[in-house]
Amino acid sequence: MLLHIGLLANEGKLHFAEEASKGGPLGELVQWSDVITSLYILGHDITVTADIRAVQRFVTSHSVD
Repeated sequence: MLLHIGLLANEGKLHFAEEASKGGPLGELVQWSDVITSLYILGHDITVTADIRAVQRFVTSHSVD
């Protein structure tokens, strides 16, 4: 299962992760951690990305011919 945290992919413009350490939008990151943990506990094989190139590599390596 691929989980792409697109909000972090545009960190250069949004500075989302940078602001989180200053009391910023931690709720969003907590929600992601809840989803990731729940899926893992349910037994899913998880890949988490925040970079579009990593998504492309994942999709390419897991494509079905």
